Amino acid sequence: MTKKQDLTLLYRIARQYYIDRIPQTQIAEKENISRSQISRLITRAEQMGIVKFSVQLPERPGLEAMTEAVRTQLHLKDVVVAPVGDDDADETQRRAAIADLAAQYLTRLFRNAHTVGIGWGRTMYEMSLLLPYRRGVDRALFVPLVGISGTSDPCLQINAIVDRVAERHRARSYFVGLPTYQCRQIALTGIEEQRVRHLEEYWSKLDVAVFGLGNTPPKGHLDISEIDETYEQAICNSGAIGDILSQYFRADGSIPDIESEYRKLAFDIRRLPDVRLTVCLAGGQDKRDAIIAAARSRLFKILVTDSATAREIYNKLYQEGAVLEG
Repeated sequence: MTKKQDLTLLYRIARQYYIDRIPQTQIAEKENISRSQISRLITRAEQMGIVKFSVQLPERPGLEAMTEAVRTQLHLKDVVVAPVGDDDADETQRRAAIADLAAQYLTRLFRNAHTVGIGWGRTMYEMSLLLPYRRGVDRALFVPLVGISGTSDPCLQINAIVDRVAERHRARSYFVGLPTYQCRQIALTGIEEQRVRHLEEYWSKLDVAVFGLGNTPPKGHLDISEIDETYEQAICNSGAIGDILSQYFRADGSIPDIESEYRKLAFDIRRLPDVRLTVCLAGGQDKRDAIIAAARSRLFKILVTDSATAREIYNKLYQEGAVLEG
């Protein structure tokens, strides 16, 4: 066999095996060569450079394709993404972009709402400042999903946030006069118990809930003056990776039973899957895993985030094998 014939044979066998996906046994019968010889010829074709392998990451999907992949794999009703620079967007820029987009998006969502629950936090506060004045939502009642906090931080002034959202929509609001964290040893008065019942009655009628998502202490801890260091440490030791409405959850979606001296006034996040529309405003690489865990636990149906965070969520799902490039 000449060298040219030898190369032709190697090429033909390699093509049949790698391109046409023909089993070596069938190639052996077709070429009238033993199965073991076919294997050696394939190896030789690789050594001579007739066969070359390439393993590479696929091209990054566009924003629309990426958003749809995240929505589908997390089984969400909608994912709304604010464009930001993927590499140089800091936390402040991301939060501002999310708040601005949410302010426009939520106004449309509120039109058919009757009872809307509102959470607290930095993104929720900024969103409330950016809401445009709108009519057509006047029949809605906006209620707090948590109690008050004894701090001057405007991000935790839940009544002010709720009132601002309602005022921008020419709608009504309900104020809460009790703290989110209350000492169990101090009994509620009759009037306070009545206020709690009224709030819980409104919660039972929720058809929309909007809230942020936070980290565990100390990185994500907002300055809630009622909480002591012992409780913060208990949260850190619980395995929690994030919180919604001051209730912490683990990566598997479970809610740790954290013993403390406090009773908590907040809408039970375990009831969120039963609310018609639940919207989470969240962004930041350090919140990626918490967003995924909360979505998989059905704690929200709509995610408003930024493009950098959406990319990070997509990459995480891709690493897990949850999404495949099309």
